[in-house]
Amino acid sequence: MAPLPPIADIWQVTTFGVLGGMPCDHVINYNFPLGAQDVLQVSKDFADADALAMTNHIIPLLQPAYQHLSSRCIYLGSATAPEGLTLSGAVGTSTYVFGSHANCWTVRHTAGVRGKGKDGRTNFPGPATNFLDQGTGELSQAGLIAYQASWDAYQSEIQATMITDLGTAPTLVILNKGHTGYRFPIGSDVDAMPNTHRRWQKRLARHRRHA
Repeated sequence: MAPLPPIADIWQVTTFGVLGGMPCDHVINYNFPLGAQDVLQVSKDFADADALAMTNHIIPLLQPAYQHLSSRCIYLGSATAPEGLTLSGAVGTSTYVFGSHANCWTVRHTAGVRGKGKDGRTNFPGPATNFLDQGTGELSQAGLIAYQASWDAYQSEIQATMITDLGTAPTLVILNKGHTGYRFPIGSDVDAMPNTHRRWQKRLARHRRHA
């Protein structure tokens, strides 16, 4: 397979974890103008910011079977850019009840255009059964509020850390397949319907392991 073309000012942050010992990760792409910044410094700051924000705002809503291993950032504007890597050992601290490890709660990043697969999404292990409406199988109002607040705080801390470190806030983007471009989502909202990721329970992760 031919290497993907570079795409300037886009940074890919991968949060590596394990759920019940199986790889469980997610990828988020951000627009952050490189300017005169050092690529390695920006990548390291992104990785640090993601690891800290995960620990502070996502981990408290995840089950103890989940462990965050590391956060990695790669600049997609160059095929030879060095990566930033921050190790972690944070373990989920929620005391709620959880079901299958193939379940997840999803944040959908709405592209605002028609077409299957145009929206982006970020998945996290869960949801807790405490946050499910047993009649509909959807997230309860309490669950929607809790997960949305967790996601918003996670992103806000990443932005605040990058502003403090480098003076500029990153913006989440939806990267097109083939690195042909990207879109700024019109919103990022928790999906009321739980989703599944069978690979978390049965198969390897799509992305390279954390180290």
